[in-house]
Amino acid sequence: MSDESLETTQDQSSYVSQTTQAAPPEENTQNAQSANEAQWYWADGVPGEGETPDWFYKDKYSSISEQAKAVRGLRQKLGDRTGAPDNYEIQINDELKEAGIEVNTNDPLFKNFTEWARENQVSEEGVNKIVGMYLNAFKESIPSEEQAHEYLQEQIKEIGGLDTYKALLQWSENTLPEKEAEHFKEWAASASADDMKMFLSLKESMSYQNPQPTSQPTNQYTRDDLKDMLNDPRYLSDTEFSKKVNQAYADFLK
Repeated sequence: MSDESLETTQDQSSYVSQTTQAAPPEENTQNAQSANEAQWYWADGVPGEGETPDWFYKDKYSSISEQAKAVRGLRQKLGDRTGAPDNYEIQINDELKEAGIEVNTNDPLFKNFTEWARENQVSEEGVNKIVGMYLNAFKESIPSEEQAHEYLQEQIKEIGGLDTYKALLQWSENTLPEKEAEHFKEWAASASADDMKMFLSLKESMSYQNPQPTSQPTNQYTRDDLKDMLNDPRYLSDTEFSKKVNQAYADFLK
């Protein structure tokens, strides 16, 4: 074999040897990457063993402990959606009770709300939280006694003054049954001027259609007076006097 052929063979052997030696590191790297991808943690620094649990969202959470914390926080935000009872027992705080605020469980709005809550598995505690927030907001919207008084005075001034307001209340007493008249007074204590003006117009309309009869003067003649007037000579000679006597008799016989 010539020196040139020997040199070529040695070069090829060297290339094959280098190629063979380079392959294992690439394979080891791929295996290491696969091992890292399959790895999961109970908590930071606490690796798990075996395959990753199906219920663990490893793409979203770094560990099972972190996922558990997130789930607990979500349940709290959802208002204790841990199961709905057959019937909700509503409880309100003492402050609302002192303000006279109660829950009408027969109200269609309340029934629709509890039906929705039951379908969505909202617990009794969650429903009471929502009801409490609603009632507290309602309580804040109720004006104080001082604010209500100031408002009424402004409305009375706008309809023409206190006499007009009193006349409206008197009209309700004269026109409506006793129970309805009481409700009208309660309504008028917080009604707007525009609403009261509407009833004032109705009052005037009814007064126009049904005018009060004018009182007739009491008969000023007695029976003896009428007899004397009949015996008076003017009754036969004075036409105007005879008409007066006849009218007096007619009034007396009414």
